[in-house]
Amino acid sequence: RRVKNHQGLRFSPNGKLLVATTHNHGIEVYAVDDGSELARWKGHNAMIYCLAFSPDGSRLASGSEDTTALVWDLRNALKATGR
Repeated sequence: RRVKNHQGLRFSPNGKLLVATTHNHGIEVYAVDDGSELARWKGHNAMIYCLAFSPDGSRLASGSEDTTALVWDLRNALKATGR
């Protein structure tokens, strides 16, 4: 699957997830094995400039030009998928 129109990409520490920032200030989470979209979030009001996973991959921090930093809980998004 082709991931397009994204500003930044990061792989999770275990290599199973790909996180992408979008041009409309959102974040999308994909499964690397099949390209399926697992989650989509929006919370920033400007371009997202940085992404960082927690060491165990259960959380994602994002920093934006709007001077906010948000922490996203990946555990709930992944629970339903069995990943």
